[in-house]
Amino acid sequence: MFGAKKIRIKLGDTPPESFIHQRLRSALFSTHRYKNKRKISFCTIVKPSDPYLIKTLPENLLANQRDQDQVEFVVLAPKAWQPLDEIRNKFEKEIENGYLRIATYDPTLQVGILRNLSFQLAEGKILSNLESSDFTGSRAGNFFYNELTSVPNDTVMWVRKAGKITSRISVWRDTFYEIGGFDEDKKYSKQCANLIHRLNLYGVETNFGSNDYFTRSLVKSPRSFFSQQPERETRKLTMTHLEECDIDLL
Repeated sequence: MFGAKKIRIKLGDTPPESFIHQRLRSALFSTHRYKNKRKISFCTIVKPSDPYLIKTLPENLLANQRDQDQVEFVVLAPKAWQPLDEIRNKFEKEIENGYLRIATYDPTLQVGILRNLSFQLAEGKILSNLESSDFTGSRAGNFFYNELTSVPNDTVMWVRKAGKITSRISVWRDTFYEIGGFDEDKKYSKQCANLIHRLNLYGVETNFGSNDYFTRSLVKSPRSFFSQQPERETRKLTMTHLEECDIDLL
């Protein structure tokens, strides 16, 4: 059975995708099962009282099983989250082959850094945030990858849109790091909209997808992610202002 492998990631002001961070990520996932880099990573943050992932994760893994050599799911959950043992036991094979990665964080960490941490743990060329309440839809990883590679350059960002709700941001890894990731000073609920605005100012075109097949969710929010004041200038941010983070890989 699985044990927890702990590594202290010293982040400070070092650019997250520097050589140092590549080595740290490699050390955290230094087993044979992670030798093949995936094309796209779905990254999910689990809150301490989250009731959704236990319902959506099984369906999402099954929906993308055909492409599991090219897709990965990265789950960052709080330590002592009750469903962890159930998920680890049920998806032992998926964890072993790298299709599913689970890491835990200290619940006392500032919530604003969690999305950036989950993206740093991912290996995909394309990074996509996936709320714990969201369903991907069948072969979504393959779909999103084809959407972003169907244009002659890497400046397109794919965003899921269902009515007024905007989420499922899929962006090229290099572009995400170039602008410094999510703004950790913003409220968690406003980070996605802020990232989109900053990417647009950086010159990244937004491709809004409205295919209902890829917009299912257990939660329906009446708020628009674009209701906040947009950014007026491009700002290069530094990911995480915390000096140290303890991450446990399960």
